[in-house]
Amino acid sequence: MRAVDVMARIDELVELGRTGDAEEARSRLVELWGDAEIQSDPLARCTLAHHAADLQPEIVDELAWDLRALEAADEITAERIGAHHASLDVAAFYPSLHLNLGEDYRRLRDAAGALTTSNVLAPVSTPFPTTATGA
Repeated sequence: MRAVDVMARIDELVELGRTGDAEEARSRLVELWGDAEIQSDPLARCTLAHHAADLQPEIVDELAWDLRALEAADEITAERIGAHHASLDVAAFYPSLHLNLGEDYRRLRDAAGALTTSNVLAPVSTPFPTTATGA
C-alpha cells in the first residue's frame, strides 16, 4: 500500500466512525494499525492513533491511543509531512495532541498527568502566524 493509499484508507475509516458505525471503524482501525505500511510511517501512525482515540468507549483506551499519536508525532520528519502536504508543519499537531492528553487525564482524575500536559503546552501557546492580510 502506498502512503497516499494508507492515508486515504484511514480517512475512509474515520468517516465511517463519524457516520455512526464507530464500533466497525474502531475494529478496522485496530486491524489497520498492525499493517507494516502503517508501522513504517509515523505520519500514518499519528493520524490513525489520533482518530482511533476519539472512537474509544473507555477513557483508558482513549489515553493509550492519544499517547501513541504523540509518540508517532515525535518521529515525523519535515520531509515526510511535506510529501503529504506542503503547507503542513508537524509543530502544529502538538497543541491538539497535548490538549487531548490533558482532557484524558482530567477525565481520569489524574491531576499530575493533566498538569504535566499543561506545562508542556505553556511554551507552545504563542499565536499562530498570520498571513499577509492579517487573517
